[in-house]
Amino acid sequence: MKRSGQIVVVAALAALLLALGAVLAGAPQAGAEPPAPTERQALDSVLRLVELPTGYVLGGHDFCEAPRRPSEEERGGVIVESGERKPPTPYDAFLEHTATSSCVFAYERLYRAAGTPAGPAVVVSFTLATPSVEAATEALADGRLSMELGTDAVADATVERGFRAAGSPPALGEGSRRFPTNQFYWDELAKTPGTMVIWHQGKLVAGILAGGSKPAVNDAAANRYGALQQKLLEAPRPYDEAESEDIPTFLGNPNLGVPVYWLGKEFTPVHGSEAIPFLRADDREHLTHPGAGRQMSMEYGNELYLDSWTPAGWRRFSRTEVGRRQTSPHCARSRTLKVPEGHAIIYTAYGKDRVTCPRFEPHQFFAVVFLPGAVVAIGESLCTASDCESNLAPQFNNSFAAMAAVVRSLRRWRPGGGE
Repeated sequence: MKRSGQIVVVAALAALLLALGAVLAGAPQAGAEPPAPTERQALDSVLRLVELPTGYVLGGHDFCEAPRRPSEEERGGVIVESGERKPPTPYDAFLEHTATSSCVFAYERLYRAAGTPAGPAVVVSFTLATPSVEAATEALADGRLSMELGTDAVADATVERGFRAAGSPPALGEGSRRFPTNQFYWDELAKTPGTMVIWHQGKLVAGILAGGSKPAVNDAAANRYGALQQKLLEAPRPYDEAESEDIPTFLGNPNLGVPVYWLGKEFTPVHGSEAIPFLRADDREHLTHPGAGRQMSMEYGNELYLDSWTPAGWRRFSRTEVGRRQTSPHCARSRTLKVPEGHAIIYTAYGKDRVTCPRFEPHQFFAVVFLPGAVVAIGESLCTASDCESNLAPQFNNSFAAMAAVVRSLRRWRPGGGE
């Protein structure tokens, strides 16, 4: 996935897991709104990331919703262009008398690890917690209602188009349905095959959507992960935060092509700023501007980026127009800082909108760190436009001391090396 607003999702997930953990421990979190019982049931029954092969990470679309009711407009049906009111759909009618909570987790395949089977590009797991066994049974009794419940559940994770009832559903729970599509979307993936299976167990309605691969692969994955999720429907348990840990998958990506230097699971800037969490790391094939020669880009909280090159790649990049803007911004100054394994050059700048260089101290700081096997540029994001020098610095309260603290906090990540 490209850089996005995933920090909102990650923060929300962490807050939800924290709130649920506090409730279960009998210690409500200050300022945290306790989840509804049905919301907790839904979360306790979704497929865990740890159940998928190495190579999958959180897809940035992970959320739970409290019991939902239709809007006033939905209750009375939909007004079409002719001015007539169209009767409510089975889905609208179901929501009218059934308060349903939901949890949805999307998992995307970052890479295929050695020895792992063929699999879908994306696996979406969802659980709907209804108030009664009768409501869950009703949800599966009507094929159109089942499909609409499923497509609505995944609507915030992917484009939900083209589903149709076809084929024999797997034997899951107390009743199941299968809905394939040829219009599965996920980032650059468009109009690819996908398979959704939906079933119910007691008061719960669950679903797996597997997409982005060949139909047979999607079918097999939907069946396999549906069976794993069924075990959680039969014996729900809290979704432990460790079960959603994907940092080793990001940093252990065999396609990164450069030694990995990072700031830990979170980094706290100087000047009393809040901690910025690790968000993701992408290899060359997943970067917005791969032509710049970067091997990888690491993101902390949508406001701090570590872009890495090989030493040879950096030398080539620094001779390009974009590279020269990165290392020679308008009115730039620089200072060299020694670090245990190399050195860093910390740059200061004012922004290109100034005709003359001001006398006051600069307010933008970014750095290039030269380390064994890698050159790491620290800033906001790779600048490619001719007028973007003012966007090179991180968004937190920046200064030379703040950037020096970032540089000194860099350390090499090694598999199995802990934090």
